[in-house]
Amino acid sequence: MNNRERKYRIWDEDNKRMIYSFGNPFHDHLAIGLDGKLYSVGDSYNGAWCYEEDNMIVMEFIGKKDRNGKGIFEDDILSWKYFDNIQIGRVMYVDYSFVLIHENGDTWFLENMFEPTIAGNIYENPELLKENQK
Repeated sequence: MNNRERKYRIWDEDNKRMIYSFGNPFHDHLAIGLDGKLYSVGDSYNGAWCYEEDNMIVMEFIGKKDRNGKGIFEDDILSWKYFDNIQIGRVMYVDYSFVLIHENGDTWFLENMFEPTIAGNIYENPELLKENQK
């Protein structure tokens, strides 16, 4: 059994804001389906309802924290020092694991990075990335 901490956040494309939901994929009547899509759910006098949220993107906590103790999520932009150079990359879920896509297009394993720092994320800070990382 995997005891990894489950946390989620959601980018609301319509309102240009991040919604955080810690420990429970339900937040403000939002639910993550088995298909990975986000749904609004609820009930009313006329019965239960459920519909897909098209303009919301779900991101999962990767189970690691940056050098400042802040949780790292999918689509975060990380910076880290490699020898004397500052590197930048995007956290993505690829082939059943979380990896970092470096600004030069290379794939890095997060375990190979020393003290990464969250610089932002692709929705609120897209200017931090080069075109091949978006």
